[in-house]
Amino acid sequence: MKITLNTMGSTSIARSNRQDLDFYQTPSYATKTLIEIFDFKSNFIWEPMAGNGMIVKELIKSGLDVYATDIVERDFKLNDIVDYFDTNSFEVSKGSFAIVTNPPYEFANKFLLNTLDLVKPKTCCLFLPVRYLEGIKRYNESYSKFKPSKVLVYAQRLGCYKEADVEAGVVGERGVGSAVAYMWLCFDGDTWGKQETKTELEWVS
Repeated sequence: MKITLNTMGSTSIARSNRQDLDFYQTPSYATKTLIEIFDFKSNFIWEPMAGNGMIVKELIKSGLDVYATDIVERDFKLNDIVDYFDTNSFEVSKGSFAIVTNPPYEFANKFLLNTLDLVKPKTCCLFLPVRYLEGIKRYNESYSKFKPSKVLVYAQRLGCYKEADVEAGVVGERGVGSAVAYMWLCFDGDTWGKQETKTELEWVS
């Protein structure tokens, strides 16, 4: 995979506002189980919203080659600073890599459309609350055009967490206690955009 930056560090969000970027970290258990179950169809992964590298670290442990970017750099060394929503700021070799990330939920639908319609990876896995499967607006804009190949739902709750939770020592492998049900929403570049695509639902313990 090749990512070419046209404007290094292209972003309109100042570093001083980094706590306002919907930044929550992903439980390590979520990435471990995804690696066990899903075929990325590529050994090269782009994590475009890497945060503090919780997903990246687990992917690397499994032997995958990972390119980590985000709109700001926090306490984890990135390969580059990239505004993923500014598609004029980077170029990629389409279909040669997978995307795995926990996107900001406020912009999850925009992220999905940007990825499937413009970036076009080989596969894409997004860690999202299960509620993101519903909603007529989201269906009309996204799922009616791009059907997921697989949905992995956790039977036992996981919880994303803030840095304050880490400092308080309350974070385990499954994150923190949460009332939110999470899933991996997975797309296959060979099938999205095809109306006959069947979505496979799988429960993860």
